[in-house]
Amino acid sequence: MEHVYDNCFSQNPKTCGYTFNLLLHIHQPESKSKKLKINSRVKILLNSQENVSKGEEWQKICNFGCEIFENETENVHQKDDIDSASPKLVDDIVAKIHKAVLNHSFDAEYIKEFYVKCPKDLLRVATMELICKIHGLPQTMNDTDECIEEICHGFEVHVNGSDDELAVFNQAIPKKLWKKCITVALSQNPKTCEYAFNLLLHIREPETKKLKASIYSRIKSLFNSQETVSKGEEWIQTFNLDRKILGIKDETKTVRPIITDPIYPRVIDDAVGQIHKDVVNHSFDVECIAESYENCPKNALRLFTMELIIKIHESLSTIKDSDSLFIIQTILLQFQAFLKGKTNDLIKEIRDGFVSDKIWDKCFQIIVYYNLTVCSAAIDLLFHIREPETVERNFLIYDNIRNLLLNKDKFNEGIEWIQIFNLDLEKLKFKKNISLNINENVEVERKETVKIQDDNNDAATSSSQILYSDFPEDYNLITIKTATDFYYFVNEYLIQSKSKPIGIYIEQYEKKAVLLQLSTDEWMCLLEIPELLKKLSPKQWKNFFKTLFGPDFTLVGFAFRNDLEFLCNTFSFFSTLLQECRAKVLCLQKLSNELIKDEKFEKMFLEKPKNGCDLAALTKDILDYDLDKSQRQSNYIYKRPLPQFQKIYAVSDSLLCVLIKDEIEKRLKKEAGYTVAEDLMKKSFVSY
Repeated sequence: MEHVYDNCFSQNPKTCGYTFNLLLHIHQPESKSKKLKINSRVKILLNSQENVSKGEEWQKICNFGCEIFENETENVHQKDDIDSASPKLVDDIVAKIHKAVLNHSFDAEYIKEFYVKCPKDLLRVATMELICKIHGLPQTMNDTDECIEEICHGFEVHVNGSDDELAVFNQAIPKKLWKKCITVALSQNPKTCEYAFNLLLHIREPETKKLKASIYSRIKSLFNSQETVSKGEEWIQTFNLDRKILGIKDETKTVRPIITDPIYPRVIDDAVGQIHKDVVNHSFDVECIAESYENCPKNALRLFTMELIIKIHESLSTIKDSDSLFIIQTILLQFQAFLKGKTNDLIKEIRDGFVSDKIWDKCFQIIVYYNLTVCSAAIDLLFHIREPETVERNFLIYDNIRNLLLNKDKFNEGIEWIQIFNLDLEKLKFKKNISLNINENVEVERKETVKIQDDNNDAATSSSQILYSDFPEDYNLITIKTATDFYYFVNEYLIQSKSKPIGIYIEQYEKKAVLLQLSTDEWMCLLEIPELLKKLSPKQWKNFFKTLFGPDFTLVGFAFRNDLEFLCNTFSFFSTLLQECRAKVLCLQKLSNELIKDEKFEKMFLEKPKNGCDLAALTKDILDYDLDKSQRQSNYIYKRPLPQFQKIYAVSDSLLCVLIKDEIEKRLKKEAGYTVAEDLMKKSFVSY
């Protein structure tokens, strides 16, 4: 019935008004809900610059309650200064519900009480506030969704079919409340809350084009995560949303029946049996595969190819020294050869052939495992890499390629997939313009490899290399400039390094921190604070520092009291946070001063430094490395982007802290014993 109303109000009222009035009772609607539908359609026309005149014509025909349209653009959802709706009533009900849920005694009577007491002219805004506040209760409350469903149900019982329905629909609400409420609504079941969400948020008939765009944008975002795809589909179906605007295919209409041709099972079984037999007898001939393609029903060729790959993979896994890669690659090449010269219609029929998700997924895992991108034409036709058929398959493609990129041994294979199929780097959460290797021109992710070479090596070294001797060769250099990079680093690197000491060093400008360096014995990280201050909220910074300075990590710095001062000057909350966390950092300057003062620890140094020595001197006397001071006075606040050599220089101090700490600890335990070593280490921690 909805489309009838839509078609009606898209017509010229002067020529069609009489007919539609007879059909839809426009002058005297049969019910409140139908009156609401008519009202909303006219309102949409009035709010559209292109259709204002048509809306005014319909307004004249709709001679019921025309005053509801007056000053609408100023009344509905346009002001942020509307007073909160009966705040005491809302807060009282929220408190009662919270207490009842914690005591496992929730009663829907609280919801009924709310609607009985709530003023009619504030019903829409008060209900939305109640929903938002219930949703905002502590996360320990697991029944908030049930409470919100009860609120929506109570709203429907109280309003649906009443004389107040139209008035509630048109009540003004603050913009911020609308945005907050729709965010909550998208986390709920749209089917059980359909009436309430539509009346409160105007899902089907948004008040303005801007709100419509916001609704569609938020619902489309549900399809960006595999966990919320089904939720997004529910919203589309419940409110009959336009899939063309969303750019989401209706996957329920593309399901095809499984192949029922009786010839098909015989063809697939014969092909698998013949290939297995030939491999065992070392007499494999590609002609058996070519013949199978000729005999297979054309509408089953896609399914046949995938099932053949799966069954051959499983069959040959039992045969010692069988070359599965060669056989599967041959199947794909024969598939390509079979399609050569075929009509576009036939190729399209084969490409669109039905394949179940289970078979698709299993076969794709095999293709990725063997890195068969040499057969890219066949792979794209079978798996629709460039234009995946469903959201789920799109996720599987990108998840598999992302895993290749995160695997050191498979990284180059991942790059091949990206280049051959022109994959979207945003979906992979990798950036284009950060080089992977200092000495190579590969540009993909946020991770770089720093080569650490022997100082005596005759090989030429570039200015972007750091030279150490007798230490591990490779370190991953991670430069953090965006919020995405930040979250990636925290989750994939920092959290995984709880058991390792982390070197920390601050570069400052005018007594404020501009670069935060962190390092372990595997990676080095550079956080560009001025850039990140624009992209991360104070709360996000607090959570990061609480994690970093928490009890799970051992931080190692040099003259770290100075670094603490720079951080406190940059982040107003930092000194309080340090006290709350009881943060402490192992200070190498304090440790080295203790060792320098005591003659029995002279063997700790290659050459005994002076008391209060700097990091460069300590590096020389512990690691026998001359630290380059040419970049020491660099102004890191103005140079953007930082040159590669300067990034490496900047982050090297934190790495040196780890290397020096490990070397001193090793020598202490050897020369003075574990007890003395641990005692000295404990005494060398500093706190704010």
